[in-house]
Amino acid sequence: MITINNNFNFDIQKILKWFEKIFKSDFFLSPNEERSFISSSPQGDGTSQIQIEVHGLVTNHTDEKLHLLKVDLLKPELGEVTANYIWIKNPETREYGSSHNSGHFIPGRETLPFHIHIMLLVKGEFQSNNASIPVVLSVESNTGKKAKFKVKLKNEAK
Repeated sequence: MITINNNFNFDIQKILKWFEKIFKSDFFLSPNEERSFISSSPQGDGTSQIQIEVHGLVTNHTDEKLHLLKVDLLKPELGEVTANYIWIKNPETREYGSSHNSGHFIPGRETLPFHIHIMLLVKGEFQSNNASIPVVLSVESNTGKKAKFKVKLKNEAK
């Protein structure tokens, strides 16, 4: 631990681990918590449909095209995933699309916006009085590498 003055302390080891985590992977996802949320809609059969939306930026650390293929909700376990998508914004058309359907990719050494959409089915009614709900997501690329990240979702299900 290094102390510059009474108001500024930092741990060199923590900073080095953070840099290693970012630059060791093929890509890095930076979520925008202001634009990310979770909501819920009760269904007539006693279940609830939960919607998770995450917006942010993805940076490709390689020289090759990067396709984001799959997104998984790791925590918390809320229910059965019925749909999960990750879309990348095409810089030329300004439209979002997936690697599977539209061939959207992140060019080498570029940063582009992404949008994640996950739908879950849960038994009963989903309720949480918290203003935000932390989740952990994992995104897999065409290189087989995965990137995990945490994001606090605004709770619009209250």
